Amino acid sequence: MVVCSQPRKLAATFLADRVAYEFSGGQVNYKKGKDGAVGVHVGGAKDVGKYTRIKFVTEGVLLNEMLHARQRHLAATSGASSDGPIGAAAKYNSKYAAVVLDEVHERSIVTDLLLGLFKEWLSSTDPSHRASAPLLVVTSATLDVQKFQDFFGAATLTGQVPHLNIPGRMYPVIEHHLPIPDSASPIAAAAEKAFAIHADVASDPGDILIFVPGQEECMTGSRAVQSLLNRKSSVLKRKATVLQLYSKQLPEEQAMVRATPPDGARKIIFTTNIAETSVTIDGVTHVVDTGLAKEAIFDQQRGMTILREHVISKSSAIQRRGRAGRTQPGSCYRLYSEDDFAEMRQGQVPEILRSPLALEILRLRLRGVDPRNFLWMDPPDPDDVTTAERELELLGCVDAATGEVTRTGQVAVELEIDPKLARLVSLGLERSIVRSALAVAAILSSGSDVWFRPPAAATAAVKEAAVAARAALTAELGCHGDGDVILATRVLFKWETLGDDNDNRSSAATSTVSADDDRDDGDLSDLSGDEMGTNLHLRLHSPFLSHSASWEICLDYFVRATLHACISSLSCRCNASTCV
Repeated sequence: MVVCSQPRKLAATFLADRVAYEFSGGQVNYKKGKDGAVGVHVGGAKDVGKYTRIKFVTEGVLLNEMLHARQRHLAATSGASSDGPIGAAAKYNSKYAAVVLDEVHERSIVTDLLLGLFKEWLSSTDPSHRASAPLLVVTSATLDVQKFQDFFGAATLTGQVPHLNIPGRMYPVIEHHLPIPDSASPIAAAAEKAFAIHADVASDPGDILIFVPGQEECMTGSRAVQSLLNRKSSVLKRKATVLQLYSKQLPEEQAMVRATPPDGARKIIFTTNIAETSVTIDGVTHVVDTGLAKEAIFDQQRGMTILREHVISKSSAIQRRGRAGRTQPGSCYRLYSEDDFAEMRQGQVPEILRSPLALEILRLRLRGVDPRNFLWMDPPDPDDVTTAERELELLGCVDAATGEVTRTGQVAVELEIDPKLARLVSLGLERSIVRSALAVAAILSSGSDVWFRPPAAATAAVKEAAVAARAALTAELGCHGDGDVILATRVLFKWETLGDDNDNRSSAATSTVSADDDRDDGDLSDLSGDEMGTNLHLRLHSPFLSHSASWEICLDYFVRATLHACISSLSCRCNASTCV
């Protein structure tokens, strides 16, 4: 079997569909999953059968296969292995003839963990272990070849790593640099450019893909384009459908970007960096690139993760440009100058150098790996590792005396949640206040504002109504300030009291929602199907506006954490059937 890893669930799912379609010879009713040669395994969703020959997975699924294997092997041999835990991983994964690590230029933490594990595996001094290793293929359209050759060179018998440059099926793409003034809004400029392309009868009739920093900008840009379409519909020769593509969407909403719109309408799609790689949307011939993205940066001194907007790298700009030439010739409109492009950094900063280390260190410790001796491609600062290990001890995730991972730490690893939040849920279980602990944990993890904020284009009356309604509810709940976690928790409980049939509340929907840009970092196969599939996607309808608020809180990890903990060794003093 050949396994191909992707950094995001959306990419793995899209690619599985595409390869299954081509593998079938272009049949409309192609087979996938249990009944076909192409399978997919993303998080808790596993569609693989005995006929599967090609399997698409998220990086987290592949990583956990290896780490679970080493743990089982060490338990079976009482820690006595001729080649350490890597030998276990090699024997376990020998079912794969080849492993393809795709889009490695993104350099997520999980990518770096996989690279380190494979290098140690390939460096094995035991010939049988080395021989059991599958063919490893590392791919990316913007790969720093020399860096990867240097990293893996010492792990090969010859000291050399072959490099294959395979031309993609790229059609010509014409670049247009259209810098905007510093005072101008890049989202407004992108919306205006998209409308101009659509209104130009001489332009290519293909669909338009607009890259913006984040989800909020997708919504803002969509409203701006829709407003232009509504105001100037009389002069347009063709209809258009405005869509969005970002990580925190229902799968049905994400699938809409691939569907053919009715009446031959042109698709105008606002997206984040989720569509930079591996996601091919047939029909796209125009790309509008703002040159911006959002990136989580961890401040070790303050212990805070900050989501900031930043200029993308050259590799990202090249990937975005390529979206216009996947199926036919296209055009790329960059809202920055050629000099700006020349000054961009070559590649992305590895996530290991800008993210909290506590969970990854905990993950390695649990599987018997010393993070200080791990084969990192870009090692984290030793002081940052020390700080993270001290934090884990203070949180009770690691026993300070023995160095063993505690049950609280195991829950954090199994459910891929911040160790601080795992400790919060653990204390809630111990003190019989788990409902409040879950609510606070969900709110802190969501990264979303509980309040509906009218768009910039809204009238003064609408904005004033929003402020007044917010102030009234804040006073009613006995809190002060928009950023109060207690206030947000009480708002959530207030939402629950409204009932499913109340006009001010929408029904809870079952979906698959990721907390970090759709990056799936875990295989939750130890949990039941019902627990894995439960995602509460909450939307609070505004009592003073006609459309729903953009409040989305993903409770799934914490619901699962509680259910799992109630039947595990964490002490829960409440009734397991009613504690959530």
